[in-house]
Amino acid sequence: MFEEALERYDISDNEELEVRFSKRGALGIDLKIFKSVSDILSKESFTKHHQKVFRIDYAINKNNKNDEIRVIFDKNSKGNAPIFEKKTIIEKNEMNDYNLKIVKSSEVKINLPYKDYEKNYIVNYRREKFLHSFTHHKEQWRVDLSSVYIYNTERWTFELELELIKAEGDYIKTGSKLMILLLELIQNSKHLIANKKAEELLKSYYNIISKRKIDISPKQMSFPGPLPLSLSKKDFKAGIISSGYSVTDKADGERFLLYINDDGNGLFIPRDNAWTNLIYIGFINKSINNTIFDGELIGNNFYIFDCLVANKKDVTPKHLDKRLNEIDELLKQYNSPIKKTASINISKNKTKIKLIKKDFYFDIPDNASKIWKDRDKLPYNLDGLIFTPIYKPYKNDKIYKWKLDHTIDLKIKQRNVKGEYVYFYVQIKSIKDRIITHIDYKGYDGKRGLFKYKGGETHLHDPRSLFKNDIRIALETAKQNFYVNDAIVEFKVTKSKLIPIKRRFDKQDANGILAVNDVMYSVDDPLVITDFDKRPEYFSGRNFHNAIKSKLIKEHMGENKTVLDIGSGAGGDINKYIKHKTKYVVGIDFVDVKYKYPKKNMIYFRIPLNLIDNYNIKSIIGHPFKIQKFDVINCQFAFHYMLKTKETFENFIVNVQEKLKNGGYLVITCLDGEKLINRGDVNNSAVTIKHGEKSTGLFGNKVSIRIKGSKYFDAKVIDEYIVDIEELGKRFRKNDLHLVSEKSFESYCNEFKNECSVMSRDEKIYSFMNTVLIYEYKK
Repeated sequence: MFEEALERYDISDNEELEVRFSKRGALGIDLKIFKSVSDILSKESFTKHHQKVFRIDYAINKNNKNDEIRVIFDKNSKGNAPIFEKKTIIEKNEMNDYNLKIVKSSEVKINLPYKDYEKNYIVNYRREKFLHSFTHHKEQWRVDLSSVYIYNTERWTFELELELIKAEGDYIKTGSKLMILLLELIQNSKHLIANKKAEELLKSYYNIISKRKIDISPKQMSFPGPLPLSLSKKDFKAGIISSGYSVTDKADGERFLLYINDDGNGLFIPRDNAWTNLIYIGFINKSINNTIFDGELIGNNFYIFDCLVANKKDVTPKHLDKRLNEIDELLKQYNSPIKKTASINISKNKTKIKLIKKDFYFDIPDNASKIWKDRDKLPYNLDGLIFTPIYKPYKNDKIYKWKLDHTIDLKIKQRNVKGEYVYFYVQIKSIKDRIITHIDYKGYDGKRGLFKYKGGETHLHDPRSLFKNDIRIALETAKQNFYVNDAIVEFKVTKSKLIPIKRRFDKQDANGILAVNDVMYSVDDPLVITDFDKRPEYFSGRNFHNAIKSKLIKEHMGENKTVLDIGSGAGGDINKYIKHKTKYVVGIDFVDVKYKYPKKNMIYFRIPLNLIDNYNIKSIIGHPFKIQKFDVINCQFAFHYMLKTKETFENFIVNVQEKLKNGGYLVITCLDGEKLINRGDVNNSAVTIKHGEKSTGLFGNKVSIRIKGSKYFDAKVIDEYIVDIEELGKRFRKNDLHLVSEKSFESYCNEFKNECSVMSRDEKIYSFMNTVLIYEYKK
């Protein structure tokens, strides 16, 4: 194809032939490609490498607008007179499917005195060009790489051209090979893809992600992935990630969605400018077709941390643990480690992409510090930690990141040069009338700067400066084209200053106000890695205990069941009854219910304080009540109160016998007295347990308990009573209650793995002392 395109041109004296390359949907290339091409050409079969700096003015005759000339100022040496020339395009072939133009043109030098130029011409457009030229070893072609500063727009652009030097020998074949090489470098893949095919793939991806067929331009497609917020110390202390969160490492890679289409072909879709920056990687595997992964590309490995679509099935509404299970199943189908792989990366040799699922840990205190401590053992550089909610869908705004070093991307504007240094001030991105611009940071009053929204417009609210001085960068470094005027630079942010780290080759715009604000708050009161060892009080066993209670309600109190809930509390199980379609619920407790409930099949009663130790259910709920006897009596984490005295126990037995059907069930969850006694006093990060004086027999064996971070305990110590399960069974049997099932909470961990694994070691100590007891009432 490219050979045919080159064969059509005959080149004579004063004519030139050049191939101009661009990224898809862009003018020219970006700095990342510029650097990659430069690196590769330095290693390939190119014998010469020249660098020059020009200023080019495009001037128009004041009296004849059709008379346009180029004025070239050679900045490599002083004293050289400018060159005047007129360039005319003779023929142009636009190969739009690959974003390149083959241009035949003539360049004619003009003998024009400089005084006449100043008098008769006006500069319409000015560019400063830093040119890097690489001549192929056959000396038929030259590759020109240019970084160009455009004065009119104050922006940098980057150009890539292939120019014919000698139309001799096999120059057409050589030119075609070089065109393919440069396109592979631009597309970052050995699998070249035409724009038409790329558009088809992107549209099929978007139709799957949007769950309907949409005719949308690729340029309008937005990235669906949620972005993490910086975790501040204030939020951490408030317990925002104390429960229901996972932790995984944050690799210093590039984030992509990996879309595998119906035919098993893969497409990497980046966060920004999907149409411009997508990477086609060819055939992967048809067994995992119509799938979309979220992950980071590091070298030849794609580390997967989430899944949006699995074999055409939308999994975004599922919780994280279920989405991770989907990844496991897909990678099993794929037969990891992968045998059929895709080719990618800038290399002459085809390299292999591997799909690897990242490790997630559901116990943050035990693992956050460990991940960071062991970071040198990982095959990639660690950038920080990511905390993802376990019980949220894919799209949520509750994902947090922690980084040792906080960074922001800012645009630098040269202020002046003093001695050995160039001084810059910085800008952030602003959008006005849908146009991206940049505004100055002006907080120089010695306090501290935060960017905020005010009145719907961009304001530098209460400007308090981070910087005591201007940003200072060594002159030699700036000259090397790393830190130049209008460049985007990544800065490390500390409490006192900004430290330039590197120029962002892949960005044209700085961070916006929200991103800058986010980092500023985090730096103001930094969260250090050792803080994760002692998280704020929050009982993470809550979800595990709720899962067990939900299972008990489903199995024993579901459809067509009437339930008497003794110790119903504030109504925490209301939604469980609704979910499992319990026929009717009557709840009693000495506290008021706090939550709304359907009054058609639920009712809650409060026990008068003077009757707490000796109440009669018939008198509390009214007699006659429409339900005389219940299918199930449910007593969750409240039965221990019935063992305060012999009288309270006997009162409980009377209530059960009066209100439970013959053949009905009594369901109890409580602490196992034997485990409680064997453990002794406990004071750890999760619970405080202090044993009181032991009485003889079943009743009055007091133990003081405080579960740290539990809403029920509310930082208070609660007096409970030890349940001797063996002795209780003897008493129950005498009253026609026969043990059907006894099951420890620990045994539920296999069924509720994720809810169980969220708990810390200390929380498990308390949780696993609990047990489920089910008795059948048989006269």
